[in-house]
Amino acid sequence: LSSPFNLMITELSNMVNKTQYFNPFFSWIIVVYTYFSIAYTLVIRIVIAHTEITGRVDVYINNKKTGKNDKFDDSILNYFNGALYFPLGILCTVFIFLIFQKFITEDNNESRNVLSVLLHSTLSRMIFGKFF
Repeated sequence: LSSPFNLMITELSNMVNKTQYFNPFFSWIIVVYTYFSIAYTLVIRIVIAHTEITGRVDVYINNKKTGKNDKFDDSILNYFNGALYFPLGILCTVFIFLIFQKFITEDNNESRNVLSVLLHSTLSRMIFGKFF
């Protein structure tokens, strides 16, 4: 017997295959659900790490304000913001590079069209989501 979860995934994938051209909203929902289910634990770990780093910096700054630290370098505040976003920027750059590389080296026109649609829709959602 198949589990209900496998049946649901099979039905959803069949629906996506049937509706990808005339109902982009449903395809968008499936893509968002997939990204969410894959990256859920990664996001939790990033939030925990970010909270820990922010707490340590806050303790360091508060110690500076109360005079407990005699040495304090203001340049650390200038580099802290960049240090938080630099790893995420590298990861995004690597993924975008891999998508472009796959798009350029793809020989099959059908899968090239799918990559083209995915690339354009993802970039357009990112651009429009930034402004709205």
